[in-house]
Formats: sequence, structure tokens, C-alpha cells
Amino acid sequence: YVILLTILFVPAVRFPVQVFLQNLLSFSPSSISVEEREVLSDYDYQLMDLYGNNVNLKDFQNQVIVINFWATWCPPCVAEMPAFQKLYNDYQQEVAFFFISNDPVDKVTAFADKKNFQLPFFQPMSQEPNKLRYTALPTTFVLSKAGEIAVRTEGAANWNSKSFRALLDDLK
Repeated sequence: YVILLTILFVPAVRFPVQVFLQNLLSFSPSSISVEEREVLSDYDYQLMDLYGNNVNLKDFQNQVIVINFWATWCPPCVAEMPAFQKLYNDYQQEVAFFFISNDPVDKVTAFADKKNFQLPFFQPMSQEPNKLRYTALPTTFVLSKAGEIAVRTEGAANWNSKSFRALLDDLK
């Protein structure tokens, strides 16, 4: 009982256990059938990277885009980051990645440095387009070159799975 209580009530222990369990339970994300995909027509979304550079999502229109809304305090978000890093390492030249957090820049930078992530992290500078609205963290969208929302997943997923890589290959 002492171990269980420690896991449940001590944040320094609880968080890593939650991340571990999320990784254990993560499945490959499923895609939306072509017939049911909505099209993002409004790409106007202002972002700022960790170095203070402004970026607009509309500059990446006509590319395959992965957008992940996340937070440093969110166990499922942290759980899926290693898979995203592996995916990013292999697809960064072919797919535009956006990891968007409302956390302060110094907190995101400390998190990335501690975990050795070299992902493109951003902060929102404007409201996200309506079709990219989310209510849970993490939420991930994958857009085709034509702007179709091919994936919309809430919660942790295994983004480095063979089936997801095959989907990205099909969208490229």
C-alpha cells in the first residue's frame, strides 16, 4: 500500500509512472478516411519559435504538416515526445512539424534541453484556425498537401509506428 500511495501522491514519482504507462498503452494513430476529411482553408496562424522568430502556418501551405498541441506538465504529451523525435529525425526534410505549447519559453527550453529533444517548438501568437481547435492535450493534427485533415488524435499515440510512417509516405 505504501508503494501505491507513493505513486499516487508524490508528484516526483507519479509523473514518470504516468509517462511510462502512457507509453505502454499508446497505439498507432488512425487516419480519417479520405471521404470524411475536412479541408483547412484558413492557414493564418501566427507562431513564435523558442528563439523569438515569427512564423506563420500559411507559409507551409501545400506541404504535409504535423501539428502537436502539448504542455510540459502533461504526462501523455511527454510520453509521446520520444516517438515524435524519432519521426522528426527521419522526416524533417519532407514534413513541416509544429510542436505548440502555451508554456513559458524558458520552461519549454529547459524541458527540451533536459530530454535532449531537437524538435521545432513554438508558442501561439494568435488564435488557431477553427478547424484546428482542441479541448484536450495532447492533440495532434496531420494535414495533407491539399489541406485535408488526415489525422486528428487526442491523447498519446505512437507516432513512430510503421502504419503512421506509411501514412506520411502516402501524403508526401
